[in-house]
Amino acid sequence: MKIRTMLGLGLIGTAIYAHKQRGGEMTIDSFKQSLNDLWLAIQNKASDARGRAEQFADRAQDKMKDVAGKAKSAAKDVGATAQDKAKDVASTTRGFADDASGYGSSGYPPGGGMGNGTNRR
Repeated sequence: MKIRTMLGLGLIGTAIYAHKQRGGEMTIDSFKQSLNDLWLAIQNKASDARGRAEQFADRAQDKMKDVAGKAKSAAKDVGATAQDKAKDVASTTRGFADDASGYGSSGYPPGGGMGNGTNRR
């Protein structure tokens, strides 16, 4: 049996079941009314589902904007922190370079010897 045939028979069976549940008479007009009622019920449920999906999409979009804003501010904070750290390192390095003899902060002469003790600061 083809899928199309099975779907058609299922649709007919559903229509007959709904007609019997409604208590309709076995006339063409009564069947038409039952089918119209069934179709309206399907449309109403689809419309409700569409409304819920739109609300969900709107909430998801708002959440994405919030997350993007938080990520942007976090990136700015990290950037500011990195700049502060770089400034600290630069100022610390400048302090070492400005120190005495150019041989480092220890004040030892080239060659690394201590000499007679007068080479120290």
